[in-house]
Amino acid sequence: MKCKLQGCQVNMLSATALLLMMITACKKEDNPAAHASLAVISTLAPTDITPISAECGGKITSGGESAWVRGICWNTAHDPTVNSFVNFNAVQGNGTYSFALTGLKPATTYYARAYLTNAAGTSYGNEVTFTTPTLSLGLNLLDGIVYYIDSTGQHGLVTAKADQGTFTWANGPFITTGATSYTDGYTNTGFILAELGNSGSYAALACYNYFLGYYGCCGNFWFLPSKDQLSLMYYQKDLVGGFANLRYWSSSESDSSHAWSQDFSNGQQDTSDKSSVYGVRAIRSF
Repeated sequence: MKCKLQGCQVNMLSATALLLMMITACKKEDNPAAHASLAVISTLAPTDITPISAECGGKITSGGESAWVRGICWNTAHDPTVNSFVNFNAVQGNGTYSFALTGLKPATTYYARAYLTNAAGTSYGNEVTFTTPTLSLGLNLLDGIVYYIDSTGQHGLVTAKADQGTFTWANGPFITTGATSYTDGYTNTGFILAELGNSGSYAALACYNYFLGYYGCCGNFWFLPSKDQLSLMYYQKDLVGGFANLRYWSSSESDSSHAWSQDFSNGQQDTSDKSSVYGVRAIRSF
């Protein structure tokens, strides 16, 4: 009996070990990392390089079928990683992809690498390098023309390439909007839109609705220039081109019935009745 009992103990232990092996095997089978392998990826040469942006992407040869994320990382130092500046998405599959790198600084050298993360880990492509050009007046940028650069040489103002048309300053009963800044048309336009709304047709709304391709970046939207921003535009009108010899609206309010405007035939600035129909040229900052 004793031997039989020992035999039963041995058999029970063997069955338990077999069960544990089966459970372990199932766990390994369910583990994605058991099947995944590091991706093979290369970095594509940057294109469309401007003082503040560039286009860069990667080519996935293998490993993209199980991708968690794929993207581009960049920095001003060699060997950028996912802890640097990154653009990414969760699209799976092999092949090529690209991203717009924004928020770059003019006259700066950058290093970029494509990367892909899957269950096996993160793979990086080869490093590429590019240098952003310097800013200059008259440069085509952000679907407009640079007409002002600040003292840092990093930021400035862009004007639309053509007028948005002629409009009144207000769209109904005259009220004060709080748009009193002489230097900040972006904030002024926000105040005007908040008070006058998005119905009808008027100067600030025409600028806000002017949309080409870089919405959500570098100033967030096109806006009606302030009194001083409009004056800067006047002094670069020949460089920018396309202006008519008429008055243009600024976003700077004088009182409930008047706002500042500028005559582009002689540069004179005056307050004008908000019901007057004048030219409008949208701008944006970067």
